[in-house]
Amino acid sequence: MILLITCFPSDSAQGGAFIMRNNVQSLSKEQIYWFALSRPSGKVPFSAPNVEYDFRSPPARGNVRLRLGRFWRWYQRKVWSPQVARLLERRIQKLNPRLVWLMADYGLVPVALRLLPNLRSRRLHISFHDSPRPTAERECCSSAFLNEVDAFLDALNEPDFTADAVTEELLAECAPNARSSALVTLPVNRSRCSSEFIKPRSNGTLEIGFSGNFLGEDEFACFIDGLRLWEKKSGRDWKVTVIGRPDLARFDKKIQVYGPMSFDQTRLALGSCDLLLLPSPVDRPEMRTNMPTKLVTYLELGRMIFAFAPAGSSAARVLTEAQLGPVLSVRDAESVADALQRIQEWDFDAAAKGWHQLVTNRFDETRIARDLMSCLFMDPKHEAVAATKR
Repeated sequence: MILLITCFPSDSAQGGAFIMRNNVQSLSKEQIYWFALSRPSGKVPFSAPNVEYDFRSPPARGNVRLRLGRFWRWYQRKVWSPQVARLLERRIQKLNPRLVWLMADYGLVPVALRLLPNLRSRRLHISFHDSPRPTAERECCSSAFLNEVDAFLDALNEPDFTADAVTEELLAECAPNARSSALVTLPVNRSRCSSEFIKPRSNGTLEIGFSGNFLGEDEFACFIDGLRLWEKKSGRDWKVTVIGRPDLARFDKKIQVYGPMSFDQTRLALGSCDLLLLPSPVDRPEMRTNMPTKLVTYLELGRMIFAFAPAGSSAARVLTEAQLGPVLSVRDAESVADALQRIQEWDFDAAAKGWHQLVTNRFDETRIARDLMSCLFMDPKHEAVAATKR
């Protein structure tokens, strides 16, 4: 049995939950006890015959109405988290799992920090989908909470554990001492993936697509300003199709918006696009080591990608190496216009090779499952257990 401990519930709509559900499905032959530190959300129904669910929801009484948010965050860290850690200790003793698997989002830290001393004799695996400290800072957590994040990461120098993360940079930051590690992201679905890389049209209306609910609004506004400048320079018209964020229609009348859609509907709506926009915030520290899950959807569509990403970030490195399209690390409309102008001179053969490499290796489901299993089924002697022994 595997005891999986996450901050989010199994039916959450956040990126880490999509990755974790995919991982759990690949472990269909082993019983999993999924313990969440929040109540079920009902956003993405998920069930698996090998998974048993449990949760403990932290207090949140009157956070907004009575302005008690600060107090309840203190209470959660100082009172509720130790209680849940003790509950999990008893659960571990009762279940005696083969592996304890922590999904180390920043919200799990107060519980995980108190649980770690009792896991030294256990097989431990830790997953990272975001950098805990920058994410906690973004959420305006207290200095005391940030100290616990630092203490948790420092404590990982002691236990013997394996790890996975969405980028190499995140592994180096959070788990440099892991016995073994794997690069684990949301995989490309090959059954619905484009069979080839499709280059943009060289004339007519330039069509750009965006899908998702998370973005840097300043970066999106900068891109629209750059499109207007490019229109004057090139003499070509443009339009942007947005899926999931109807409020972005306010930036320009040439933006056509839709609400959330299924993948098949998204594929149909973005099927005529020349470029796909990935406007990640360029000045958020947590964006330096993460990998946007919408990139997987974009790869399945087989189009060029125009990205904003912090300089030196994981996303900037991966996209630049694959030569999938322009990557900007500054919000500058002139730079956007110049980058759009250079697209017609792009090396599309190199872009096609880079796209194929990402689809068949970095984001390939078989590769991800193989590397993750080599960590999860590593025995105490530091040897990977053969699949036939599972």
